[in-house]
Amino acid sequence: MDDIKKCPQCGGMMVELVPGKWECTNCSHKESND
Repeated sequence: MDDIKKCPQCGGMMVELVPGKWECTNCSHKESND
């Protein structure tokens, strides 16, 4: 299970805080997979 994504905004590393909710560790861009 891969819990790291690449941020589409800055290219930084996104981490999954809670299932389906992602936040970039670099620019704080947030994403959710609904």
